[in-house]
This record gives sequence, C-alpha cells and structure tokens, in this order.
Amino acid sequence: MYELLKDNHEKVMMELAADASHSIECVSPYVKKEVTTKLLSRKKTTTSISLITNPSLRNLLSDSLDSEALTSWLAASGHVYGHASLHAKIYLFDRQMGIITSANLTNGGLRNNLEYGILFDNTQLVQQVSNELDCLYQDSLTDKLTRNKVNELVRLQQVLKQAFHQNEIKEHAATYTSLTEETITKQLKG
Repeated sequence: MYELLKDNHEKVMMELAADASHSIECVSPYVKKEVTTKLLSRKKTTTSISLITNPSLRNLLSDSLDSEALTSWLAASGHVYGHASLHAKIYLFDRQMGIITSANLTNGGLRNNLEYGILFDNTQLVQQVSNELDCLYQDSLTDKLTRNKVNELVRLQQVLKQAFHQNEIKEHAATYTSLTEETITKQLKG
C-alpha cells in the first residue's frame, strides 16, 4: 500500500503512533515541544521511541528545534540522536509502516504548511528504510544525546540567544531604517 499524504500528516501520524506496539522512530531536523507532547501522549507505555534530529546551534537559536522537545523525548525514556547534516524527514512505526515526507515534526510541518509525503507498508521499502536508519544510527556524524549533552545545548542556547538576536538586529538595522513605504511597495511588486 502507498498513499499520498498532503493535508493529513498529523492525523495519520498520531493514529500510527497510537497503534505502534514496539517502536516509533522519527527523523526530523526540526522538532517542537507541542507536537512531541502530542505524539508521546499517544504512544503505548511499552513502545520504544527514538528521534534523530539536527541539534545545530543555528536550529536551536532560531527556535526551529525546541530544546524542551529533546528533554521530553529523553524524559519518556526515548533515545535521541543528533546528526550534523540531517535534512531528511522519515517516520517508522513498528518497522511495518513508514512515512517519507517533507514535513518536520512541528505544527507547521504536520498541520499548517503545504507538505507532501508517502505513507507505505511495502515490506521491501520498509526494510530498505529500516536499513538506512540503522546506518544513520551508526554514522560517524551521528551522536547519541544524553541528558547532560542536551543540558549543555540548553545552556549554550541561553547564553548565545541574546547575542544572536542582537547581532541579527545590528546587521540589518540599516535596512530596517532605510525602508520607506515606497521601497517596500516596489519590493512587493516583484
């Protein structure tokens, strides 16, 4: 079975999470706490969970990745991995059903944005994706994130966030002050 997902990512994912008996594996560079909480509240207590994400400082500082979401995964006895160049979005349920999609594990990705994906249960494809995930877990760019590592990321995020936003404002201050209504109107016409 193959099914195109367009505007029903959240509904399908939450149903699959609730039905999973053994494992839920999520691969998403952007992860938000609200979606994490919803997903984790639907999983069975015996279902193992793992997340591979991209915990770059840029993702944390821009709030594309919630450090609280990572903490939630760990608090639920989940395994969390970081991969330095991750952009993929893959979701596997019991290694029997899978979704390959453009949708991140965020409200935008699952609910608000126009995203496309494929839901599948084809045994051969599920096995190929499972093998790829196993390779990803072992990849030299993949690091298992412990509570201590996540706490360090949170600390760095707090220290750098203010400086990041101040530099961003300073960098663009000339642009902000020189924009007139006429300039904005001209730019919007393009």
